[in-house]
Amino acid sequence: MRIFHKSIIIFIFIFVNANVSFGQVSRFNIGTYFGFGKISSDSPSQISAGGSFFIEVKPGFVEGLTIYTSYFYARKFEYYIPQTRIDKYYPWLQGFTLQAAAQQKVGVFYLQEGAGPAIINDHTFSDRNKWALGTAFNLSINLDLSNQVAKGFSVGGGIEYALAFGTITPTYFSTYLRFAYRIIIY
Repeated sequence: MRIFHKSIIIFIFIFVNANVSFGQVSRFNIGTYFGFGKISSDSPSQISAGGSFFIEVKPGFVEGLTIYTSYFYARKFEYYIPQTRIDKYYPWLQGFTLQAAAQQKVGVFYLQEGAGPAIINDHTFSDRNKWALGTAFNLSINLDLSNQVAKGFSVGGGIEYALAFGTITPTYFSTYLRFAYRIIIY
């Protein structure tokens, strides 16, 4: 498990440094979201709560395109209720996505829709710990609070859906509130 955590840190370090170093990147965002949804695998759907950390990069050579990577985690909602955790197993999923997203300005808001590959770690049963490849889709509407200055915050809401293919089929769906901090590189 320690190797897994170290590899995540190394991946984020390389991703951040590579994008900061290259002149083709015009905008860099880091952020998080929290929400509710459902998780399932080879089991009935269960209401879940979870969140994500993400890094967005806007390449300067393509107008309206954003590339982002994220780590998400979702667990059965009852896990977060006090006094219900004694001798029970609460299913959960975690995963990584890498998505390309298009952005359109709509008044003071901007609409972002993305798609790309995902890898999902399935823990829906107490004896299961399997990784599966799949795809992820995302749709969000966001409000830029910085008025297009170099640095600032944006808030919004959206939905995300991830589905894996293979011998197991974990799925993840979330409606969320999103918070991001933007750094313009130019």
